[in-house]
Amino acid sequence: NVKVNDVSSPAFSSGGKPAIAVDGSSNAYALWTDYRNSTSGDIYFAYRPAGGVWSANVKVNTTGGAGSPSIAVDPQGNAYAVWDYGDDIYFAMRPAGGAWGANSKVNDTTTLNYTDAPAIAVDDAGNAYVIWSDYRNGNLDIYFAYRATDGTWNPNTKVNDDVGTAGQNISAIAVDGAGNTYAVWEDYRNNSNYKDIYLAYRPANGAWGANVKVNDDNTSTTSQSNPAIAVNSAGQAHIVWQDNRNSVTTLYFATYPFESAYYTSGMYTSPELDAGVSAAVWGNLTHSATFPTGTELAFETRSRMAGGAWSPWQATTDVIASPPGQYLQYRVTFTTPATDTTPILDWVKVAYTSVGTPSASRFVTPCGVTNQLTPTLKGSAAAGSVIHLYVDGAEVLTTTTGANGTFALRPVLSVGSHIVTATAANAQGAGPASAPLALTVNPALPYDPLAVRAGQWSKDGWLLSPPRDAQDCANPAGWQVWPRANEKFMVQVPVSYATSAAVTVTIGTQTLTLTEGTGKVFAGVFQPPLTAGDFVIVVTADGHTTTVNGGPVLIDPDGFVYEASKTISDTIPGVQVTCYYSDTHSGQWLMWDAWNYDAQVNPQTTLDDGYYSFYTPAGTYRVIAEKEGYPTYTSPDLVVISTPVRYNIPLGASTVCTAPLTGVAILGPIGVTQTLYIDTLYTFQSVITPTNATEPITYTWTPMPGSGQGESAATYRWTTPGPYTVTLTVE
Repeated sequence: NVKVNDVSSPAFSSGGKPAIAVDGSSNAYALWTDYRNSTSGDIYFAYRPAGGVWSANVKVNTTGGAGSPSIAVDPQGNAYAVWDYGDDIYFAMRPAGGAWGANSKVNDTTTLNYTDAPAIAVDDAGNAYVIWSDYRNGNLDIYFAYRATDGTWNPNTKVNDDVGTAGQNISAIAVDGAGNTYAVWEDYRNNSNYKDIYLAYRPANGAWGANVKVNDDNTSTTSQSNPAIAVNSAGQAHIVWQDNRNSVTTLYFATYPFESAYYTSGMYTSPELDAGVSAAVWGNLTHSATFPTGTELAFETRSRMAGGAWSPWQATTDVIASPPGQYLQYRVTFTTPATDTTPILDWVKVAYTSVGTPSASRFVTPCGVTNQLTPTLKGSAAAGSVIHLYVDGAEVLTTTTGANGTFALRPVLSVGSHIVTATAANAQGAGPASAPLALTVNPALPYDPLAVRAGQWSKDGWLLSPPRDAQDCANPAGWQVWPRANEKFMVQVPVSYATSAAVTVTIGTQTLTLTEGTGKVFAGVFQPPLTAGDFVIVVTADGHTTTVNGGPVLIDPDGFVYEASKTISDTIPGVQVTCYYSDTHSGQWLMWDAWNYDAQVNPQTTLDDGYYSFYTPAGTYRVIAEKEGYPTYTSPDLVVISTPVRYNIPLGASTVCTAPLTGVAILGPIGVTQTLYIDTLYTFQSVITPTNATEPITYTWTPMPGSGQGESAATYRWTTPGPYTVTLTVE
C-alpha cells in the first residue's frame, strides 16, 4: 500500500470519500475530501504517472466547505472533477499535464436548495456528464447537466420520471466513448420506507428515456442502496448495489440492456441422455462443428446411476472419462474473440457398451379416454429388450423391441378405468417399471380421442399439437394451432358408429365438415388464412355430439423476404430474420424471447422459399433482415392484435431508407479553445444527423488518420506545431 495524501501531522490528517480515475496510458488521478485546512473540508488531488510515485497534493476548490468529490478523465489525460459545496454542485477541469482551472457552478438554480452526491463521467471527446441529488422541487430528484468541450453547460434536466413526491438519491453515472449515458440511483417511488435501484438511458445528444427498475425482487418491503455502474465499449452497462432482500445485506449485480447482449463465452448443457441400461460403460464422444477463426468448443461430461447422484464434471476431448451409469450429460463451453462470431455445434454422438438391466420403458400413447376395447399402446425402450405389459398390476402381453427401440401392443380391456405399466428386460434382468399410463375405456363415445390427429397436409404445412406432460404423454385437451401462410392443414378423427356419423372441426371462424375415408377415419383440409381465437373439435355420430377441448390459434408476424428490385416471387434464402418487441417498461426494443413461446426459434434463417414466421402474443414488433451483400433492413412497427400480420421484406439495393442521412459534425479537441500538444494522441468523433440514419454508413477522414479510417471515430497525432484541418465525409 502507498500513502497518497502528503500531510504528516495527525492533527491535519486527510478526510474521506476518495475517488479515482485512470487514463489509457495507466496514469492515475485521485481526489478526496481533506480537512488539513479546517473542519469544513476541501477537495484535494494527487497524480501518479504510470509506474511512478504520487505527486504533491493540490487543492482543487477555491472556497472551503466542500465534500463528496467525483473525478473522471478522458483518453487525452484531461481530468474533470465535481463536488458538493453548500447547496450547490461545483466543477473544475485540469488539462493534461496542467493545473486545475477555475471553479464553476453546475446546477442552474439561483435559490438555496439542497444538493448532494454528484457524480461525473466523460466521453472520448472530452464532453462531461454530471448527475446529482437535487431538492429544487421540494423533494429529492436526480438532475443532470452536460458540458460540451467548449466549456458551455447545458440547462439542467430531471432524470427520474416518477410523478409525486417520492425521493431519489445516491446516484452514479457512466458513459461510453460515443456519449451514450447511463444513470442509476436509489429510488423510493414504490414505497416511502424502502428503496429500489432505478436506471435511465440517454443516447448521445438525445434525451433521457423511461426509467427502468434494475432489482428484480417483487417485494416493496426490502431496500436496495448505494449503486455503482460501469459501461463497456459495446455499450453494455454493469450495475452493482447493496441489497437486503434476503434479510441480510449482500451484493447484487445486473447488466443493461437486460437482453440481446453479446458475450465472449457461453455454455450449453444437454438434456439427460438415457443409455437404456443401468450401468452403461461410456466410450467416445464425437461431434461436428463449424469454427470461425479464433472460436473454440470445450466439452465436459458427468454420469449417474438411476436414483444416484451425478459424478463430478470431467473434461473430455475424445474418450469419456465419466464412470458407468444409466444417464449421461455433456456440457459445452463456446468461446469467441469477437462480438458477432460464434462456433456452431451441429451434432454430438455418444458411444457406450450396453451393460446392466434396461431402464424404464416409456409410453408415447396419449393419456386419457378411448372408445376402443383393444386400443393400440405405443412406447419405447432399449433396443432388443423384452417388454412386459401390465394392466392394473397383472401381466397381459409381451413383445420384443426392434432395432429402433419401439413397441406397439393391443391389450384387451374392460369398460372403465385402468392403470397400465410396462417393464423392459434383457439377459441381465428386468429394469424398473414405466411411469403409469391412466386410461379410461368408454365404448359409448362416438370417436376415439386417443387417435385424433392433425398435422401437415404437405411440406411445411400447419402444425396442430396437444401439450405433453413430464412423461411425454400427450393430452388431447388444450390443442394449439400455428397457421403457416399459403399451406393446407389436415385433421383426422377416427369414428365408431352404427349407421351414420357427421364430424365437424371449428378452428377460429372456420367450421369444416370432415369426409369419411378408409377405416372409419374422417378427414378434412383447412385453407388459410385463419384468424386468432379458440377452436374446438366437434364430433357428431348416431345423434350424439361430443366436443374435444380446443385451444388458441396463435398469430404472427410472418412473410417472405424477396429481391426488392424484382417481384414477391423472387424470394431470398439464407436471410437471418430477427424479431424484436417494444418493451413498454424499459422503452427499449428487445429481442423477442421466442423460446418461451412453444420453443420457437429467434432469429430464423430463410430457406429456398424465403419464408419466415413468428407466432407472437399481442404487442408491437419489428423484424430485422440481414444477409451478406445486402443492406440491413428494419421493418416499420408491426402491431399484432387479433389477426395474422403479413409483412413481406424487400431486401436489396432499392430498399427505401427509413431515416436518410442529412448532416454530420465533428467533436474533438479544437486548438482555439484548448492547448494541444505535439506527440499526443487525439480522438475525433463524428455526430450524424439523424442519429438513427439507415446503415450502412461510410466515413472518410482527411488527411489519413492514425487509426479509424472508415469508422465513426478517428485518431490523429501531430509531430510538429502549427494549424491543422480535419475533414470528414459521410455517405
